Amino acid sequence: MKTLFTLLSLVLLLSAHAQTYMYVEDVVITPESPVSTSDEVYIQVLGNFSNPGAFIVDHNVSVDGFTVQLEINAGHDGGIHTDVLVPFDTTFALGMHSPGEYTVEISGTAVGVFVDDPTKFNFVVEGGTDGIDEVDAIQIQVFPNPATNFLTVNYEDWQLNSSIQLYTIDSKLIQTKLIESGLTLVDLSSVDNGSYIIQILDPKGKAILTDQIVISK
Repeated sequence: MKTLFTLLSLVLLLSAHAQTYMYVEDVVITPESPVSTSDEVYIQVLGNFSNPGAFIVDHNVSVDGFTVQLEINAGHDGGIHTDVLVPFDTTFALGMHSPGEYTVEISGTAVGVFVDDPTKFNFVVEGGTDGIDEVDAIQIQVFPNPATNFLTVNYEDWQLNSSIQLYTIDSKLIQTKLIESGLTLVDLSSVDNGSYIIQILDPKGKAILTDQIVISK
């Protein structure tokens, strides 16, 4: 929690400007870092608006390599009030990711952004028995990556009712396909360019492979 002196200083600084400002106090990553490749990652952003008439319109998340960009789109009631800080709280759904260290960056539209210490918002994804490290043991191959209109899944030891699921980065399921042979072709012709999460599920619905793919046509 910031000291009263820090908050009062911020209010005085912002009072000289017409723009609404967003002061990010904390970012909570769930589950706590390090996370597994099979974990759904959520990021909660907490802070204050300099204008009590400000509110969050919507928010967006994008992932470029190992950089996670959080964008908060704000609006306000048209008045200019800078005599008080008003708390806000919003949560982003990131989905599942490949192993590595990710950096979280925060930006906003209609607001200026103050971030106390961006470096502490990093998180690490580790491979595990439920994630990508298991791929070599069960010999599943997903290629090519980047893909264009089709993706091939090579799963020689497939079992009946195993399936392939394709998610957007923010965890929206956009395609499901049953595995019916050792080589399965996934049609991507109707999927837009970008980064996606692919999962291979066993007959019980357990994820035995989670990986990130890029579609570039």
